[in-house]
Parts: sequence; C-alpha cells; structure tokens
Amino acid sequence: MPPEIYVNKSGGNQIIDESPVYWTIDKMTFNDGIKQWVTGAEYPCKGNTPPEALFACNQAKRLFIEGIRVLGVWSLLIGWRKLLKAYIDISWKIMSPYILKYEYMTEVGQEIQDITQNFLEQLDVPKDQATQFAQIFSHLIEYDNAYRYRVEDIMSESRQKDFIRNPRKEIKRLMNILSRRDSPGVADKFVSIAKLLSLTLLVPVIKKTLRSVLEYSNWEKLQADKIDRYWMSMRKDYKFEGLTNEERKAKYSKLKMPKAIKR
Repeated sequence: MPPEIYVNKSGGNQIIDESPVYWTIDKMTFNDGIKQWVTGAEYPCKGNTPPEALFACNQAKRLFIEGIRVLGVWSLLIGWRKLLKAYIDISWKIMSPYILKYEYMTEVGQEIQDITQNFLEQLDVPKDQATQFAQIFSHLIEYDNAYRYRVEDIMSESRQKDFIRNPRKEIKRLMNILSRRDSPGVADKFVSIAKLLSLTLLVPVIKKTLRSVLEYSNWEKLQADKIDRYWMSMRKDYKFEGLTNEERKAKYSKLKMPKAIKR
C-alpha cells in the first residue's frame, strides 16, 4: 500500500469527519426524485448528498456569501452582470460534476432552479449563463439539508399572494421569523442574502420581473410536506415550525424513528 502523501484528507472524508453519527440505508429509489429508505424510519429521506458533492457545494456557497459581503450591495447592482459571469466561471468548474438531472432533484430544488432561471432570462441574461447559475444556486440548497429544511420551513410561513403584493415587506417579515428560530451565525448568512435581494427590489425592473416570475411559480414545492417535517423533527439546530426540540419530539412521538449510529 502506498504511503499517505497528502497533508490533509480528501474533501469527501473531511465532510464525513464532520458528522459523528450516521444512519444505515435499506434501499434507494429513483422514481419521483431520489429517496433513501433509512432503517427504522417512518418515511424515506428525500435526496442524496455524496460527501464530495457537499464539499464542492460548500466552496461555491462560501464564494457566493463572501462575494456579497466583500463587494457590497451597490457594487453588485452596478456591475452585477460581470460579477454573475465571473461567479459562474469559477463555481461551474467546482459544481458541474455534481449537478443532478432535473427529475432526480427534490421539489424545492426544482422550483428554486426554475424561479432563478426564469428570473435571469427575463432580465436578458444569456440563456446558458442563466441555466448554469440556476443549477449552481439550486444545488446549494439541494445538497445541504440544513439549508433546504430552513428554506422549506420559512416558506411554509408565507403565502404566494403576500410575496407578490409586497416582496420587500414579506422578505423582512420572514427574516424576523427565521432570526427567532435560528442560531445567530447561520441566521446572519440568510439575512445578508435577504438584505441584498430586498435592496435590489428597489430597482423597478427587478421588482417587476420577480413578481412576474413568482406569479407562475409552484409555491407548494417551496414548502415543507409531512415527509420534510418528519425529518425536521430530529434536528436540533433550528426551531422548525417554531417549536423547541422537545416540543417536536412530543408532536411526532407516535411515528417510528431511525436510530443513529456513532462513528
């Protein structure tokens, strides 16, 4: 066996080391999206995230968030087309091997991809760039259950007509809810992105385009269903449904729960 020649572990192994527990999988199905049938669970777990894909996703996510923080809102507004192209050029090289075919994505991932692509195309972004950015951005949510469940939880508190009527007001309301439910560090990331979106909506053409796209979106695909809420009930990093971990345990106590195995 050859010696270990690298200082650090592979990206996939670094992700594995971050989780002290795991579940065993009885089977995986691929009709109506990917489903993992976890041993002892009441419902299947939606999606599948290979550790290498999550490692790549984390790099593209950090680049997106730090770009917003460093460049500032007005830099994005003035030169956003060049910045969008630069982000795609870098992130596509990172993410392209892990982009799922549309039919294998979760419902929320599909809808985020559709909304993002339609929004950019209506702003006259070239179709190939709109497609690539929409695929990258949707997979930042698709592959990260912590983010995906938060998006579904907070969107379950919103109504489509309210978002269309006054998107800036609705974004502010939802971020207030999220801030009460989340830890400060994670909430800050969502709030920073929400502030950017809210400020860009001061530009009339952007606000008009977003409202037009949302009018024809499938709002239910952005919200949590009973399967999502079942898996949310086991997480301790966020007050899903506005409930504490103990309150959610009591609410779902009659359902079968899988046993996590320590590494």
